[in-house]
Amino acid sequence: MPKAVIYKLSDKTADHIYVGSTTNLLQRGQQHKSDCKNEKSPRHKNYLYEVIRGNGGWNEWEVVEFGKNAKNFRYVYLG
Repeated sequence: MPKAVIYKLSDKTADHIYVGSTTNLLQRGQQHKSDCKNEKSPRHKNYLYEVIRGNGGWNEWEVVEFGKNAKNFRYVYLG
């Protein structure tokens, strides 16, 4: 069974934060980005993506992966 990771998606001012989990962070991040930008996606009007677009767009947001404890984390660039 693949291990899940917890991640935070937030704007660079940290006014808006979304926390999620996945077994493949790169793939999940790319799906978030695609759903946010692709108007034909059935999830395009999801509240999260409306907030992202209304607060600087995808380039003003970052993803942080958390390890087993809060001291162990890394930033993930999703381009």
